[in-house]
Amino acid sequence: MSEEKLYIVKNDEGEYWDFYNIGGFWQLSRVSCSISEDDAKNTAKEHGGHVVTLVEEPEKVVLTKEQAKVIEETQGAYLPATRIANNTRSDEEEELMMKAYVNGYTVKK
Repeated sequence: MSEEKLYIVKNDEGEYWDFYNIGGFWQLSRVSCSISEDDAKNTAKEHGGHVVTLVEEPEKVVLTKEQAKVIEETQGAYLPATRIANNTRSDEEEELMMKAYVNGYTVKK
């Protein structure tokens, strides 16, 4: 999945850079506007702080090679949830694989 992410600059005191109104670091409730990753990196370099995404990225799920193969075969498939459900042995495994399909995964070594 490719999606546009929103970035902002946060300092060590937990304040965020205001890119729209007056600049400077403020509490999140007073900050306007998020920006591209490149602009956020430039601002952090110039004014301090570090770049963060406004929505946390979910952790990737750890799968076995066999489970990963099912997910790979499911990408772009018609009714992917049905395909995953038909290739799992328990409700717990089905839930794990659905999370992997949505959030991404890594393969157990």
